[in-house]
Amino acid sequence: MTPARIISAQASRAPNSTSFAVRLDSTGHTTSLNHSSVGRSSASPRSATIGAWVWQLTSPGRATWPRASMRSRAVSPVAAASAAPPTDSIRPSRTTIAASCSKATRSWSSWTRTVQPVMRRSAGEWLTLPTYDAVLASGEPDRASWRGAVASRPGPARLPHDQGFWRTNRASRPRLLEGARMLLGTWNLENLYRPGGPSGPKDKATYETKLASLAAVITELDPVLLGVQEVGDPAALDDLAGLLDGEWHTALSTHPDVRGIRVGFLSRTEPRVVADTNAFPAQLRPVQSDDAGAEEPGAGRGLLAVEVETPTGPLTVAVAHLKSKLLTYPGERFFPHDEGERARYGAYALYRRAAEAATLRALADELLAGEGRTRDVAVLGDMNDEVQAATTQILLGPPGSEIGTSGYDRPDQGDAVRLWDVAPLIPADQRYSRINSGRRELIDHILASHHLVHRVTAAGTGLPGEGAPQLPSVGPDPAARREAPGSDHAPVWVRVE
Repeated sequence: MTPARIISAQASRAPNSTSFAVRLDSTGHTTSLNHSSVGRSSASPRSATIGAWVWQLTSPGRATWPRASMRSRAVSPVAAASAAPPTDSIRPSRTTIAASCSKATRSWSSWTRTVQPVMRRSAGEWLTLPTYDAVLASGEPDRASWRGAVASRPGPARLPHDQGFWRTNRASRPRLLEGARMLLGTWNLENLYRPGGPSGPKDKATYETKLASLAAVITELDPVLLGVQEVGDPAALDDLAGLLDGEWHTALSTHPDVRGIRVGFLSRTEPRVVADTNAFPAQLRPVQSDDAGAEEPGAGRGLLAVEVETPTGPLTVAVAHLKSKLLTYPGERFFPHDEGERARYGAYALYRRAAEAATLRALADELLAGEGRTRDVAVLGDMNDEVQAATTQILLGPPGSEIGTSGYDRPDQGDAVRLWDVAPLIPADQRYSRINSGRRELIDHILASHHLVHRVTAAGTGLPGEGAPQLPSVGPDPAARREAPGSDHAPVWVRVE
């Protein structure tokens, strides 16, 4: 988009070159665009920098972009030394649909006006745009395109780093309106402790780096509800929530494991806790956990379920973190004395994980209450095994209707109590959430009720639109990543209409 005219009254020529950028992205992303423009004019004074920008937004409902800002600076020494007055106000006359919009995955049913930014600027001056609102039409939910161009100032000048930054206000995000999409996810945050403890980072700087890394991913995901695992310090989850835009609520299980880690939720709306338990079902006996014959009478970490309100009604979600395949031996060892010990402790871990899976399935039965055809229920978390593992299959309920099978679209009596693992909906090259000793594995799962799974429009790992997640490969010693930022897991998510 090149402005229809040079907006400075003195300028007599349009720029002889103007760069522009067109992109598609999800609403809420923090994005920077770089533009440059070269031009000449016989006009005077020789110090006016002029910019014109246009946004196109295509989400339903209303969104507020409260901290939209743009700044530009002329780098010409002559311009920097000048003290000329501002140029005329700039208001683009209309929006322009970018040519590449046709590449979107769905057609856009309508476009709407946007409230355009108005800017005044002098050469060498940094400019911040105030808050502005955009009234958005129905169309492709959660998508936005924008296009911008910078007209040159009179006289020779190059503006190589004209940048715009913006972020949506989540409190008024369109997903809260009827018909909007929502994202539901799960993420193992990997040892989220405040600094100074035996399992947390050693210093504040390392802790703040980890928080910033986690917050950046959650901001990009923009979930309605995010189940989290490995929260070692409840205050650390509050610290993380404090770095996110808008209002967030947290809920945590009151049943941590011996290391103090537990499951929880980050939620856009106030969650109502409907279950928080680590007790095995009454019929399930305690399981052996070591060579000395010690027994575990319940899940190592609590199972937490909450209910939140969504545009389509209540959504009930349980989060879990089942027993790890990473083994711990007597004396806090991570390596066995011999292969016999490795085999036995592998069996003890499997006993526990199977018992915990049965406990989680019992909780799912309570949440579904035989009404899975009409209730939105999800079970998610770090299940510590892959899709076809026996412990993961326990969670599904009646077999025969998995996604991708002939029974998926054939209603039967089992639909009322069945859960569907969304793993087959994840693109094949993204179908992993962790890398263990160089092997990719999907051990984090989202399972949905009949009513919910048939409204899933997309599923993935990592960040939407960014392809296969980039993860470190981890070994048997979890302490090796104590100072590492981010997480060794990728988030797993579904988008629901």
